[in-house]
Amino acid sequence: MCCRKFYDKYGSKKRITKIKLGEYVKSLDEETGEIVSNKVKALLDMGDGRFMN
Repeated sequence: MCCRKFYDKYGSKKRITKIKLGEYVKSLDEETGEIVSNKVKALLDMGDGRFMN
């Protein structure tokens, strides 16, 4: 299971698997180099992290 954590708009850590559609998360604005809050507009199901050979 993924152990990566992200910060919500209030600065609280949250597991990436717990982020929901419509919530706000902080991310890097690559043009300005600043951390900004953005609304989650879509989610991707990346599976459970195991790979098949």
